[in-house]
Amino acid sequence: MYTQRLSSLEFFTYAAFFAIVVLSIVSILPGRKPPVRTEPYSDDELKAHDGRLPKYFLAGGAFLLLGGVHMVVKNLPWTAEWLARAG
Repeated sequence: MYTQRLSSLEFFTYAAFFAIVVLSIVSILPGRKPPVRTEPYSDDELKAHDGRLPKYFLAGGAFLLLGGVHMVVKNLPWTAEWLARAG
């Protein structure tokens, strides 16, 4: 079955059927109870990853910048024509 040949009604029917199947399986299977923490976290555990926090912000900013540069470069006229010819 190809998804391109599905009408909207058929797609939503399949999606609803899939949701019903997943919900029925989830309701039948028992889940584990969440663990209960009886003692608070120590200061060492709370501050264990604070030194790595700037690295994550810098990496996130770098990837946002890379995405912006990619958007600009792919929409330049000569690259857009080259990409259109390449398929």
